[in-house]
Amino acid sequence: MDAPTRRRVGLVAAFGGYYDTRAVVTFFTTGAYRAPGGDWQAGTPNAWGKWIFARANLGRLDDARDRGLIGVIAERKLKDEDAGIADLKAGLGPQGRAVLALLENRDPDRVPALIQDLPAGVRRDLEALSLANKDLSDLSVPAILLHGRDDPVIPPTESEALAAALAPGTARLFVVDNFVHVELDGLGGRDIVTLWRAVYRLLEMRDGLPRPVIGPK
Repeated sequence: MDAPTRRRVGLVAAFGGYYDTRAVVTFFTTGAYRAPGGDWQAGTPNAWGKWIFARANLGRLDDARDRGLIGVIAERKLKDEDAGIADLKAGLGPQGRAVLALLENRDPDRVPALIQDLPAGVRRDLEALSLANKDLSDLSVPAILLHGRDDPVIPPTESEALAAALAPGTARLFVVDNFVHVELDGLGGRDIVTLWRAVYRLLEMRDGLPRPVIGPK
């Protein structure tokens, strides 16, 4: 969306992409996702996603003790999702408790309020990284979006929402049954056909772009 960058981009290809960071947080904490205007659906996210999120945001916690305890909790849970953390929870301050409340929540309808309780730095990053709060309708660059139907990291409804937010006719969405976020896993015949269609379309679009100027103009 940066004007100088936009002039250098001829097409976009995204694999397992997202549109709304709040929806992504909802999925990796509760397993719930939904298409715009639809009902909640139940998925099975990777258990480690929320603890990677916690570890990645340690620097946004103001309290050094909370940073240390949340870091230890994350490492313990990454090694064993069923590991007990009661001994660590007792020492958490307000920011640490807010982070853990979000990660332990299983009700998707509570997620917006729990995000609002997060430290300001975490909220700012979620807002800055989200595409849902930006107008994408005037981006005319063609886009190829590929997503796994059972993606355990980001649900396919995120690529659907992204395609809908782009200018009409610019996005092509390919959904593959056995595509584990960015890894191929046991592709069937239909999946292979879908992938070949996506690759063919991508190469066709690439070959149709203006050739770059080499050397001085």
